Formats: sequence, C-alpha cells, structure tokens
Amino acid sequence: MRYVIICVLTLAVIAVTVRAITTRLNFNRVSVQVKDTRHYYKMEAHFDKTNTYQLRKKLNEVLGRNDLHRNKEVDTRIMLHDNARFSLYSIPGVIRIRFNKRENTQASYQEIKAIGENIKTAIVNTRQSF
Repeated sequence: MRYVIICVLTLAVIAVTVRAITTRLNFNRVSVQVKDTRHYYKMEAHFDKTNTYQLRKKLNEVLGRNDLHRNKEVDTRIMLHDNARFSLYSIPGVIRIRFNKRENTQASYQEIKAIGENIKTAIVNTRQSF
C-alpha cells in the first residue's frame, strides 16, 4: 500500500513540475498571423494570457468602447464610426479580427489594418502602446 501511495505522490510531483516548466517556456511566446486576401482581412494573435486585460483595454480606447475588457470571452460584431463592421473574438491569450472587404469601404479596411498592425506591435513588444 505504501508503494502505491509513494508512486502516486511521485507522479503528482512530476506532473506539477512538467506543467510549471511548460508554463515558463511558453510565457513569452507570441504568434501573430495576418491573412489579407481579396475579400477578407484576418488577424489572429496568440500571446501571454496575463496581457489580455491590457490589450483589451487598449482596444477599448482605439475603438471608443468600454465593454471589451469585462468578459473572459468576447465574440462580437463591432461597428465603427463610419458604419464599417468587423468581427472580434478574444479569449485570454487570443485576439482574432475578421473584416469583410466586400461589405466595407477601402478607408475602413485601412483603419482595421492599422488597428491590426497596432495590436501586432503591442503584442510583440509589450512596451509599445497603441
């Protein structure tokens, strides 16, 4: 019986150690993918979950909103000042923007693209602001 308890405790310690090492290794990893096709602009970023609140707060400032940082998950369509619409999805550690070029103007596309570039810059270099 003691042998079983020792084995279980050893496995638990190993599991916790592996999880801690994995978390440390992934702490500063980021991935930003931009796909700009004829019909869509898409940006998806994966980053450290602890920066989610700060990035959403900056998005609120850029978009003139005040509700994006309150929820753990954001999945919404946003309308800009010129009636341009785009989809925003965010969970801790992920932000995804999807913009349909056929439904919006070229000026709106340029604005969304600039927002995407600002997000990318802010994620890659956390000292950089929007």
